[in-house]
Amino acid sequence: EYWGLIVVYLVSTLPFATIMIRGFVVNIPVELEESAMVDGCTRFQAFRRVIFPLLAPGLAAASIFALVNAWNEYLFAYILINDNSKYTL
Repeated sequence: EYWGLIVVYLVSTLPFATIMIRGFVVNIPVELEESAMVDGCTRFQAFRRVIFPLLAPGLAAASIFALVNAWNEYLFAYILINDNSKYTL
């Protein structure tokens, strides 16, 4: 019951969140990663120290969107949860 609800929320939220995060990724210049690698970073270190901090606002916005979307979808929970002991208050 819970897994069906999780899958429905994931399928309904993931496409928009992906498009939303893509907008942030496209605006990060490749030169930032290249300059980090010239300074001695590996590809993972460049991602962790340069790219990820620039992606953090986009990830936060997508996470907040997913949370609000799941919070407001009472209808999915009402239809997919059949056991009265698992209902929310």
